[in-house]
Amino acid sequence: PRHSLSARFGIDYEEDLMTAETQRIDQTGTFGHTKTVGLITFLVAVGIPIIGILTADARGAEVSPGVGDWVFVGIVAAIALATFALLVPWALGGDGSRTAGVALSVFAFVTAFVAFWTMVPLVLGAAGAFIGYETRQTSESKSRQRLGLAATVLGVIAVVVSIAATIATS
Repeated sequence: PRHSLSARFGIDYEEDLMTAETQRIDQTGTFGHTKTVGLITFLVAVGIPIIGILTADARGAEVSPGVGDWVFVGIVAAIALATFALLVPWALGGDGSRTAGVALSVFAFVTAFVAFWTMVPLVLGAAGAFIGYETRQTSESKSRQRLGLAATVLGVIAVVVSIAATIATS
């Protein structure tokens, strides 16, 4: 029956199955990369404040770190986890918008110069850059590729500014 339907209506089941399999493999690879980028971002975003807390006395800080500092680390961790566990997969999945990468990167870029110490520009910049990179790799549309490039460049700049400014002011 399949062969008669495919001949009658021009349906090619093998091609449809191969396309579905290719998309599944691409999504599996993309989500694997999401975990890797998310883990690295998480470690950097949480690691910088932890190092600051642990070395505060050695640097001669005027105020000793307290519970509030550790709550801050927890908030940064929650933001990083939510961004890479929920927001990035949504943006890269079928229901999401790949323009989310540009929005994240622009926000991260603008805030990196004034709110770098919150680690939010670092997390959102990394997410925006990753979404932009994936958009450039998978989109055939020239306008989407340009948006992906903008998201990647602005996101990377936001990450670099966040890290450099945080280290410079520590």
